[in-house]
Amino acid sequence: MSYDLNFWRYQPRIRLDHKAVHKQLSAGQHVDGLEDLPIEDIVRKVSKTFAGWKKLDDVTFDGGARGSFKLFTTPQFFRVDGSGLSDDELNKFIDIGSEFGCPLYDSQAGQRYEIQ
Repeated sequence: MSYDLNFWRYQPRIRLDHKAVHKQLSAGQHVDGLEDLPIEDIVRKVSKTFAGWKKLDDVTFDGGARGSFKLFTTPQFFRVDGSGLSDDELNKFIDIGSEFGCPLYDSQAGQRYEIQ
């Protein structure tokens, strides 16, 4: 099953319509009210976490039977487009997002899960 996991961080005291933000970010647009992310650090963390996976290019990883994923980033956003990933693998991305202060937005459910 394919799935996308979406991460961004609001500026303090700013809250916007998550679905609209997701749509703009997915189109590569800048969104006022969001913070820029340390994208290079995030990508390094993903690469380290999935070091045993075959890297097909700078953003595409193949784990064989464990699935595959591709990263999409902008200065304010990172998205993981995955296929065949287990819940454990998906949770690794959620943990990375949390580490960088970025809660998960699940576009399939239309839900943003704030970091506790």
